[in-house]
Amino acid sequence: MIEAKLTPPVVYLDHCALVEFANKDSYRDKFIHTLKSKSGTLLLSQANFFEAAGCKDLDQALRFESLLNDLIPNVYVADFIRDPGFFFITGGPETEDSPPQHWLAMHMLNAAVANNGELTFSTMFTEVVAQNEMFAGLFKDLKEGLAATVAQFRVDPKSIAQGNTFIPLGSMPIQHILMATLLRDTQINLAQKFTPNDSMDLVHAVSSAI
Repeated sequence: MIEAKLTPPVVYLDHCALVEFANKDSYRDKFIHTLKSKSGTLLLSQANFFEAAGCKDLDQALRFESLLNDLIPNVYVADFIRDPGFFFITGGPETEDSPPQHWLAMHMLNAAVANNGELTFSTMFTEVVAQNEMFAGLFKDLKEGLAATVAQFRVDPKSIAQGNTFIPLGSMPIQHILMATLLRDTQINLAQKFTPNDSMDLVHAVSSAI
């Protein structure tokens, strides 16, 4: 059993920032020291793993694993789409092809069992890079699926009207406020493009604001 808690301050980094901290010793050491001294948490998402697969660099994957192993236990893993409390308050919709909720945490549990009960990120990134074609395909499907969903909202009269009149309220979840605000221009201006890469930027921004 793994009990995971998001203890503030919570830090979420995109792929480029992870590369900087993993590759530069001065950045790495200061980041580890600061996060642990503040009892904070590094939040990792499935996108971090998918984007690592795209770089096809095993040496880089090993550096990611080394950084994260030195941060344990101040790391929290989540699928921003499937797990509740991130992009969707109650978790993303279950489909025939979707993974179960908390599958990343379960993967970490299996890795710990294989490592004599000790938590570890060893092999988690290198396995992804070694199977980069499969994970790159999953990442592509995720981005294109989200972009297609946004495209549907852009032609829905009710969604367009809501975008024009949206007023954030204190009772709204922060994810709803951010999503509505970030998508507003896209909803009311059909000339503006919204690409699959834009959909991932949206997930990064909305889901990390927990």
